[in-house]
Amino acid sequence: MYKTELDNTAKALSELEETRSKLLKQIREKDEGKALLIKEKMTADKIYQILAEKAKSYEAQIKQAETIRTQLEEAVKAHDARARQSEELLKKNREETFTVRQLVDKLRTQMALVSVKSQEYQLEHDRLRKAFDTAKEDCAELQSKLSVSQRESKRHQEERDSALQKLNRSAVNDDLQEELNDWKRYALCSQCHTNRKSVVITRCFHCFCKDCIDKNLQVRNRKCPACGDKFNHTDVHQIYL
Repeated sequence: MYKTELDNTAKALSELEETRSKLLKQIREKDEGKALLIKEKMTADKIYQILAEKAKSYEAQIKQAETIRTQLEEAVKAHDARARQSEELLKKNREETFTVRQLVDKLRTQMALVSVKSQEYQLEHDRLRKAFDTAKEDCAELQSKLSVSQRESKRHQEERDSALQKLNRSAVNDDLQEELNDWKRYALCSQCHTNRKSVVITRCFHCFCKDCIDKNLQVRNRKCPACGDKFNHTDVHQIYL
């Protein structure tokens, strides 16, 4: 009889020791899980800080790009205005050149007539010859101005093309703005789409804002809004994004 009781007692102690070992193992696993969550939270905090700095950098780059685009648009307008002025000047020079050529042709005709006249017209002939030389010099000067105007017009066209290329490159900043908007949407609560995510349900690790989770707890709707897993207030923990 005593032997049976001793065997039962030993068996009960063995079961208690086994239960104790299992409980200790569970406690260690929970401690390890808690340490892992803390480590992941620290990593998430670092990632958020990096993303926040990147967001500030992107915003500064976007503002700078907007400023550059405005300056380039103004520069293009100024170049267009100068190009129009150059075209008008070129047109005017062409008209003056045509007029001078007509005058030269007229003087040549007069010189041909004077050459067959008597010596009394010699002085008049010399005067016309001098006027012809002057007109020829004016024609050469206008031709030089025309060449300068053409070179200036070409330079303005090259500057305008360069400015348009720079303006096209500023379109890359639109991609940066879209990426920044994606990160902002990621940080918002998926329930209300208004507040930032501030708590995590450790049952499923889905994140929401504190107001939405508090409302669920108040109405005893203790299911994750994303996956439907059940949770209680002890599964809700604060996070910082």
